[in-house]
Amino acid sequence: MGYLYFASLVLYAVAFGLLGFGIFTLFSRSNQKRGSIAIISGVVIFVAVMSANVLYPVSAGEKTIVANYTNVSSADDSFYCEIYDEYTNAHYRYYSSEKEEATAFCSNIELGKEYSINYTYKDGSNHIETLGE
Repeated sequence: MGYLYFASLVLYAVAFGLLGFGIFTLFSRSNQKRGSIAIISGVVIFVAVMSANVLYPVSAGEKTIVANYTNVSSADDSFYCEIYDEYTNAHYRYYSSEKEEATAFCSNIELGKEYSINYTYKDGSNHIETLGE
């Protein structure tokens, strides 16, 4: 079980505990200000955890993308062919040490066509490992 998954379970438990405490104190009329603050903070934590699970990128996987745009660029000491998928609003890159290899990879891609890719997420971008049709 990953750290992100475990942390989200703990935060869900905290959010539900705050919500339960807030509802209990509001109904028992013991301290309505503390109960209101507990409910608001519980809802905020709950929504934040739900959003965080969606926002974290997948570290590796297989996906079907539609190539809407391709580009050959350079970064540091390597070149890459960048493929943009409009539906997922994501960029996928195939890295190579030589510009000719990256250009050849990009030239094999037809725009508007679906491709099945295996990729990993590292250093802030999606790295293409294999490309299939």
